[in-house]
Amino acid sequence: MTRRLALVAPLLILAGCHMRSAEPKVTDAWVRLPAVPGQPAAAYFTIQGGRSAKTLVRLESALANRIEMHQNMRGMFGLDPQVKPGTAVPIRFGFSDGTTTEAEAKTVPAGGDAPY
Repeated sequence: MTRRLALVAPLLILAGCHMRSAEPKVTDAWVRLPAVPGQPAAAYFTIQGGRSAKTLVRLESALANRIEMHQNMRGMFGLDPQVKPGTAVPIRFGFSDGTTTEAEAKTVPAGGDAPY
């Protein structure tokens, strides 16, 4: 019996490593600044995890007047003119169940390479 427990314990530990976190996690967030000042910037990110299905319904940033969501891109309108390449842009992600999470997006210049 002890031998069986010794064989099962490492499997249980490994199984615990692959459990999903309770809340979604945002990674690889970045913003491509507009080529023309006053035009929208584009934000990209990856959302993973969560134990239940949630829908992203809102994006907010203190450095943008408005953020519009599209299937493949999020447009940030009225981005603060002080935001330059290398500036961290905070973004709050709101989900259909009322939960939120935050991430800082790296900024790259228009025409610059994506950081991820």
